[in-house]
Amino acid sequence: MTEIGGFSSSNISQIQYANVSSPVKSQKIVVKDEIKAPKEMEVKNEDVQMEGLEEESSEDENPDDEDHMPDGKTKDLEIFNQAELNDVIRYLNLPKAGAELLASRLKNKNLLAKKYSEHQWPIFGDLKIATFLLSKYPCYLCLWDSRDTKNHYVKKEYPIRMKFNVGTHNVIRIPLIQPSKYRLPPLHIKLGLIKQCVKALNKNSDCFQCLKEKFLAISDAKLKEGIFNGPQIRTLFQDANFTGKMNDTEREAWANFKNVSKN
Repeated sequence: MTEIGGFSSSNISQIQYANVSSPVKSQKIVVKDEIKAPKEMEVKNEDVQMEGLEEESSEDENPDDEDHMPDGKTKDLEIFNQAELNDVIRYLNLPKAGAELLASRLKNKNLLAKKYSEHQWPIFGDLKIATFLLSKYPCYLCLWDSRDTKNHYVKKEYPIRMKFNVGTHNVIRIPLIQPSKYRLPPLHIKLGLIKQCVKALNKNSDCFQCLKEKFLAISDAKLKEGIFNGPQIRTLFQDANFTGKMNDTEREAWANFKNVSKN
């Protein structure tokens, strides 16, 4: 209806559109078969047995029964089992914190299947997701102070976190699961350890320069922070040149890291 050819971005404002209510042409609707009115529709008696139906309905309808509900239902709530709860969490695309909160609220309302908490299944997840609410003391196993950077590579032992009391050591809520039931994925452990190993290296040493030459595609910022993936870590394990440029302390730490990663 409107010719828009020959226009560019410079003169597109000069296009004049037709003033119509709808660009779609109206079409005539033709009804081929007439629909019978309700009075003309025939119902055969042999297709419907009304006597038995009336007797059954009279037996089912008992207004004196407090638990009676139509269609054979009762007032008992249909509780969630583990599979149904997983489906709800998946459909809602809830994060781990939201899923745990939903399970906790349903449990408080007695909407979870019985003995749900008795299974005590272990949960696998990222350490950051499990501990980011603890802020200054992020470790759920011990009282490691994340802001005490001077002693991170000096202090080896920290007091074990025995209790999670609300208001102490940045605890704002009681944990939904026991800390002993939380598992860390092996890959996340490797990524965290190599990050600490690389950050502890002297940035002017031959060992760190070897990393820059080996991974040219990685930016300097990522190298300094020790951000590597699984295949890159396995490549470093097999590189004798990288190990040869370490000093005794670095070589011992690297050997321990390899043992932890392989076992």
